[in-house]
Amino acid sequence: MLIMNEITKSYDGIIIIKNISFKLFKGNKIGMIGKNGVGKTTLIKLIMGEEIPDQGSVIIEPHMRIAHLGQQIEYDITKNEAIRKIKDYFCNNSGANKAFIKQLHKEMIEILDNKQGIDTLSGGEKTKLGLLLTLTEDADLYILDEPTNHLDIRTIEALMVYIQKLNKTILIISHDREFLNGTVSNIIEIKPNQAITYEGNYDSYKEQKYLENVTREKAYTKQEREIKHLKAIIEDKKRFYNKAHNSAGQNDFLRSKAKKHVSTIKSTEKKLDKILANKVDAPEEEQVAAFQYLNKIDQEDLPSCLIHVENIVKSYHKPLIEDLSFQVFRGDRIAICGANGTGKTTLIKMLVGDITVDKGSLKKTPRLKVGYFSQEMDNLNIKHTILEEVKNNSFSESETRTILAGFLFRGEAVFKKIKDLSMGEKSRVVFVKLLMGHPNILMLDEITNYMDIISKECLEKILCLYQGTVIFISHDLYFIRNIANRIIEFKRDDIQIFDGLYEEMRSWEERQQQEKDQKIAGNKEIIRNLAMLEYRLVYVNSKLCDVFLGSEEKIALEDEFSELCKEISEIKNKIN
Repeated sequence: MLIMNEITKSYDGIIIIKNISFKLFKGNKIGMIGKNGVGKTTLIKLIMGEEIPDQGSVIIEPHMRIAHLGQQIEYDITKNEAIRKIKDYFCNNSGANKAFIKQLHKEMIEILDNKQGIDTLSGGEKTKLGLLLTLTEDADLYILDEPTNHLDIRTIEALMVYIQKLNKTILIISHDREFLNGTVSNIIEIKPNQAITYEGNYDSYKEQKYLENVTREKAYTKQEREIKHLKAIIEDKKRFYNKAHNSAGQNDFLRSKAKKHVSTIKSTEKKLDKILANKVDAPEEEQVAAFQYLNKIDQEDLPSCLIHVENIVKSYHKPLIEDLSFQVFRGDRIAICGANGTGKTTLIKMLVGDITVDKGSLKKTPRLKVGYFSQEMDNLNIKHTILEEVKNNSFSESETRTILAGFLFRGEAVFKKIKDLSMGEKSRVVFVKLLMGHPNILMLDEITNYMDIISKECLEKILCLYQGTVIFISHDLYFIRNIANRIIEFKRDDIQIFDGLYEEMRSWEERQQQEKDQKIAGNKEIIRNLAMLEYRLVYVNSKLCDVFLGSEEKIALEDEFSELCKEISEIKNKIN
């Protein structure tokens, strides 16, 4: 359906992508990944015809219809036009009863009815509207650029199921690893001068990358050993030649013997040049923050229970959190998840101490030292370099740079100004500052929001090594699975606390739902039997009213009437 052939694109003389090639085939579900700024969105603009490549060609199947959901969702339609478009689709399409689309339709009509205009929608509401308008287009190729942005976990899970069943060609650009695992059958990794296609979902890609790295490490080690060996031979032969040449003087025999070293040097240099021309790059390094400096967590004399929350209430015009009780224990990894606007950030701000509870009790151990990451990241000095911003008298500059390298700020990158950083880079800077203060509990509000996959995986490794307690808000299911051992889930009408992993919670919920479904199915059968018994009771009662009824028949009917009444009463008691 689509061929990107040797594509190069630059802006203001700066090359963004170079010699990129890949193909999309009909029916493919492709995940496109790569670091922030590597050129993924530029590639989409080239596919859409919004940009023209400097070199190379974009070959698209004639008359191919493309539906595109961009990251920046801005609409030039009014609220009423959006409502009409959504309603028209459902009026004119018999196949519009798919659960996810139907639910989105219901939600968005209700949301739009209560909004002044499109521009007043929240980030999550804009994403839902974008998904609805995009996925209901009649297209051959669907391009979804960060389709899970601002969505809660339950919506993401429902979208995953929908895409799994959608028999269309789909290209998904995403940093959401769980979403990629559940939707795509191929991964295209974009690098500045290369696009590599891998079979399978994200986990399969990771396994292949690991094997590639192992193979590259072996080849690199062998290569470096061979380079060192050849350089030693060249140095030795040059030394022997110089010594032999100086000793030979005018003796032709000795001069001829010395020249043999020259031919050996030249042949060895040719071997070396060949290796260097096809040099294997060093394997990608596994970077982890220097925890010999950072992981000095003071946990002595800390009690097992760090925070005790009992029947807390918080209201804004109407109750947001009601009668919530739980405890935070030393070493906990608690994920706070759920729908937007349900009170997650309010809870973490109460735990930090930024806002107070209206009712109830929230007690923290006095020795608690909190490292708090807020979504706003408003405590950075934009005039500072990264190195200046994280400066801490407890660490030397050398130690600080080692720590920053572990957070993907290497070499000259530490001198970048805060004002020039992406949101993902700013997130990492704030996190470095938190850890350098040696907190014994971290409270993180959507820390992965702007991070690419490499940054997220770096953060996960650090949090797994961190010895303190962690409470975090996230919609990133992969992140939650890797970090959390307890879950607090905010629902529209309830807050569920589960002591266990996310998978265990979902399994428990599925069992609960199965039992509920079985009970409903059983009740349906009981109700059907009840109806038959009641119909029979009415018939028997009508027969008893017959004046020509014989005495024996009347006795039999009266006995049956009594038995039916008893049986109906027992069934009704069971249902109630």
